Amino acid sequence: MKLQAAQSELSGALSRLMVVSERYPDLKANKGFSDLRIQLEGK
Repeated sequence: MKLQAAQSELSGALSRLMVVSERYPDLKANKGFSDLRIQLEGK
């Protein structure tokens, strides 16, 4: 149960992170952030 809660919490946090990245194009252009996003989406 704790694992499921943690996963859904992480999921929500990632969703918010993606919304933030849409609002800030310069963050999107950041290579490190881009690599992180690719890694997270490829889980």
